[in-house]
Amino acid sequence: MASAADVPGKYDVVIDGHGYVFLDALTPSVPFRTHRAVYTASPTFIERQNVSGAYGDTQQAFWLTSAQKDWSLGEGQRFFRANDEDSTRKFWQGDQVNGIDTPGQIGLGIDAQTVSFPANVRGVIAASGLYYTVSTTNLYSVTNGGVVTDLGAHGAGIGGLASFAYDGRFLYISSTSSTKIRKYDIAGAAFTDFCATQGGENLLFQNNSLYSTKSGQLYVHDTGGVPTSLFTWKGAEGTATTVAGGYVLAAFGGQVLVLAATNYKTELWSYDGTGVAKIAAFAPGFVGYAMTVIDGIVFVHGVSVISGLGFRTEIYYYANDTTGKLWQSPVPLAGAFSSNTPICDFCGALAFSDDAAFRMMVYRLDTGAVQEIGALSNQILYLASNPDPSFGQGTMMLLNQANSAIQWGRGVATTGTVTSSLFDFDSSLTKTMRGITVDWTPGVDGNGGSVDISYQIGSLDGSWTSLQVGAVSGQEYQLNTNGRSIAVRVTLNKGTSTYGPVVKRVYVRASPIQQSFRQREYILDLTGSSPNNPRRLRDGTPDPTNPHDGVVALITALQSTSPISITDRFGSFTGIVEPADTEFYEMHAENDQPAKSGSFVVKVTVREV
Repeated sequence: MASAADVPGKYDVVIDGHGYVFLDALTPSVPFRTHRAVYTASPTFIERQNVSGAYGDTQQAFWLTSAQKDWSLGEGQRFFRANDEDSTRKFWQGDQVNGIDTPGQIGLGIDAQTVSFPANVRGVIAASGLYYTVSTTNLYSVTNGGVVTDLGAHGAGIGGLASFAYDGRFLYISSTSSTKIRKYDIAGAAFTDFCATQGGENLLFQNNSLYSTKSGQLYVHDTGGVPTSLFTWKGAEGTATTVAGGYVLAAFGGQVLVLAATNYKTELWSYDGTGVAKIAAFAPGFVGYAMTVIDGIVFVHGVSVISGLGFRTEIYYYANDTTGKLWQSPVPLAGAFSSNTPICDFCGALAFSDDAAFRMMVYRLDTGAVQEIGALSNQILYLASNPDPSFGQGTMMLLNQANSAIQWGRGVATTGTVTSSLFDFDSSLTKTMRGITVDWTPGVDGNGGSVDISYQIGSLDGSWTSLQVGAVSGQEYQLNTNGRSIAVRVTLNKGTSTYGPVVKRVYVRASPIQQSFRQREYILDLTGSSPNNPRRLRDGTPDPTNPHDGVVALITALQSTSPISITDRFGSFTGIVEPADTEFYEMHAENDQPAKSGSFVVKVTVREV
């Protein structure tokens, strides 16, 4: 067996452990004519679908480019696809930015402020232009500007989840552990009993009446607060079925909707003024804790059990007698969940929390776009929204059963970020990322504000590298970093402007790194035979290999289903023999003895793999 150490001192090439020398006698009349060997590089290996030649060796003068000019279909997309119209309108993630309301631009979103209370509070409702919440003893009002007013002791004996209803004048207050329902005269600033005989786990004002649930029953109250049972949820043996937090109520046209979630089974019931009936059931394993109705569509927010992973927050919908999943958290919920997943109408959009990732989200019904409006520090239990005519847009308040809350919507955020999907230019090739360009304007007021650019190679989950602070609109910032894909994070800074900058385009440019592989053509001398007329090797010693045996070894290498080792004067590599470009020429030097093995000249072509 020959080895790599035998080249070039003894052999010109070793193929699959067999040594060979090149043909020294060059004859222009034969196919291989004037060369002993050809050393080249093969064309680039490309993915099968790239058949246009756009990535070939002969077409080097081009750039791979991608540009995002629209963010209106929201976030959650990991890879950008330039040839998919929907994909070009999505991004990975935003924080305190708004790209889903106005196609073709993304700007700063609504601001958040912390609201502090003198005691732990639970439950929240929007009424008469204010928010109202309660501690175990007192009622508090909160303005859309975050001013808290203590309205005194409510007398409702709040414990567990608090519940409210509002009829345009009176605020009704109770909870899962209350023994009565209290009402607060907003105009007169006075508390009185509404129902002194029992509390309400959930309250709803609908059809000029107050409805409540308690201990597995649905009640309607007369004008004096006296409850009448309308329906009882029972087991087969007749015992009332109760659930933590009670049966959730919502108005649905002229009907009263009841969300019933027991034993990882969630159902939707309806009271139409005559009777109570089940109208829908959601996927097994889904537990709904809260619901809201927007434009005649019922949205239910809850959690589902994931085998081996715990829980995941999800939203289901009910519309036109059908149910379906609207959204699910992209990651499982680590640890225990809050046993309440609030949801509400926020200026015609659906507002909800992603408890797994601690994010506050909105969903636009007209486009189906989902977007984060801000980060959360922990899970939230209560949520309500409130139109604010003085500001021209709504606000939203979140509580986490503590003595503080978050209120969103009173102004424009000071800073926000938008993170693109990964740009891989629809190619698996490694690229040199050449540069990033961001086109932006100062906003409607035309002054102040700035934009910063950072990037991440090949991932959306790692650390970000700053490329440019205070980027000039339309100027390319070069990075010359290699990778298969790149994500861009743009930070929008409000500065001294009123509304902050508006981003119009993010443009990235890259060049594919072409991979080439060694390709060789050898003209091998297999003439002469031992012992009468042996070939001489490069060190002068006779070649012990019979020409016929050398050809057989080459045929074996040619038919090999796995790569073989090849060594020539430019080094060793692993490759294959190309059958279509390999030719064996039999010379038959011993014409007087045709039965003996003849002499051969072989043109063999190999390619590195």
